[in-house]
Amino acid sequence: MNYKTIITIPLTLFSFSTFALATIYADGEDGRVNTWQINGNKPAGATVKTRYDNDKKSQVIAFKGDGRKSVYLIGGTRDRNGWKNSQENVIKWSMNFSEKFKISLYVESEKGRRVLYYDYRDKDKGLYLEKYIRMGLGAKSRSGKWVNFERNLDTDLKKYEPDNRILRVNGFKVHGSGRMDNIELTSGQPSPIDKEDGEVLRGPYLQQSSDHSIIVRWRTDKRSDSKVVFGRDKHNLSAEATNHQMTKEHEVLLANLKADKRYYYKVGNSDKIFHLNQKTFFRTAPKKGSTKPMRVWVLGDSGAITQKSKDVYTAYKNFTKNKETDLVLMLGDNAFKKGTDREYQRAVFDKYSALLAQTSLWSVYGNHDAMTPEVYFNSFTFPENGEVGGVASHSENYYSYDRGNIHFVVLDSSRSDLTPSSKMLKWLKKDLQENDSKWLISAWHHSPYTRGSYDSDTQRRMVKMRNNFLPTLEEYGVDLVLGGHSHVYERSKFIHGHYGKSSTFDTSYIVQDGDGKVNGDGAYKKTSKKGTVFVVLGSSGKPKDGEPLNHPVMVSESSKTYGSVIIDTTKNHMDVKYLTNRGVIFDSFRIQK
Repeated sequence: MNYKTIITIPLTLFSFSTFALATIYADGEDGRVNTWQINGNKPAGATVKTRYDNDKKSQVIAFKGDGRKSVYLIGGTRDRNGWKNSQENVIKWSMNFSEKFKISLYVESEKGRRVLYYDYRDKDKGLYLEKYIRMGLGAKSRSGKWVNFERNLDTDLKKYEPDNRILRVNGFKVHGSGRMDNIELTSGQPSPIDKEDGEVLRGPYLQQSSDHSIIVRWRTDKRSDSKVVFGRDKHNLSAEATNHQMTKEHEVLLANLKADKRYYYKVGNSDKIFHLNQKTFFRTAPKKGSTKPMRVWVLGDSGAITQKSKDVYTAYKNFTKNKETDLVLMLGDNAFKKGTDREYQRAVFDKYSALLAQTSLWSVYGNHDAMTPEVYFNSFTFPENGEVGGVASHSENYYSYDRGNIHFVVLDSSRSDLTPSSKMLKWLKKDLQENDSKWLISAWHHSPYTRGSYDSDTQRRMVKMRNNFLPTLEEYGVDLVLGGHSHVYERSKFIHGHYGKSSTFDTSYIVQDGDGKVNGDGAYKKTSKKGTVFVVLGSSGKPKDGEPLNHPVMVSESSKTYGSVIIDTTKNHMDVKYLTNRGVIFDSFRIQK
């Protein structure tokens, strides 16, 4: 049979006296469905396939048929053609069903064959005909959203037959159409050999930093549970947070933190804490609306692995020195060429490892990232439910969040619908209606104005973002728009209301003339909602020389420099700088309110 088995052996180094096992019988990522049988097919047409799931951001197992008349079986109903698993009796699975269903577990017990079946009801129905144990998973089990379940089969059996026990588990049967993933049997005990031999391959890195919580993520070469110890005193990490799921992709939420405080942390599992080279600490965000100065580091199209792209990071470290970076924002195409896992490892998690262990990382969905979407979405945890401020988008493609007195809006110009009736535009309007932050910054990949390696007059997605999304953003007073895709640096004048081709631009769209430099023509003064600066940053990885760079909205341009953007905000002004890989400030401007 084609299933994955992880078997551990007893070692004298550990206190465990029994084997700790885990068997994964079905996982959409391996692309295999030949272990499944169509067990009920009247009327004909039932199918079981692997499909990419947009919500889960991975391959899953998809059942499609005529409701509960269609039945799918993995393993068997009897010992002779089943799993014959006598070591494990805790079943785990993920599911996404929106219709009635039934899941049957076929087991052998001391009193003979039993069928434990679970359905969508809120209440258990108990023992039936001395063979069937009927239990409800609750209404949320067919809510149309992904939910995870874990059932101890022996406990469920003993609830209705206290003097019975399970001898072996034989199979798993699904009645109904929907999606599933990660069907696994485990003994419910940790796996000591996984933990002892474990090594951190990625991270730790930080996600969704807020004034009261943060997510710590890391990857190991062996599956284990997850544990983070943390505290305000680096010599006394007395608090801890855990995730008991056995995994290589570790994700732990640290909650109930105090605002604007430094915390130290270490990662590991229930057996050990890893000793890493990185200095692992972070500062929580200040309270929403705080006027404390913020520093944001922005990278655009940074996915190349070259010495000059690495020098961009070195230049920033030399510039910022001991000043803390509040967050890192990537503008998409973070890993060239196709956004594969290996490319992401080298271009993001290896290149910026020290900073990402201390500062939360955010990203925009680029066209190269979209070539391997499962890698992109599996690498990040974005706030689709408004966890860090803003209105819930219910999508990791686009979302918003708050940091101090800045409201960030991240849009998806690569794969989402960009029409005037799109879900993303409807969400954007609702989010901006409820926003009351001092500063408003928006970012997406396809810059609305550029004449670098792409021309925004002709590129379809650039045109749609300019025509359909800029009017709403400008209506609510967006201060700064960040984009990439075009592998150059460009920075616009202080403008408002221009949504057409470059040939239609004239001085009537300029809110305040000048270069915006404090030591030049002076800062841009924003006295109403009108006035936005647009920055094209596609030069953090591989700028493209020889481009025309003659778009009439631009006041500063470069096709030769590698660089990044630094944003500093205070109560009344926002300073933006373009820092080259040589440590030179090529461009700067200020918006003052």
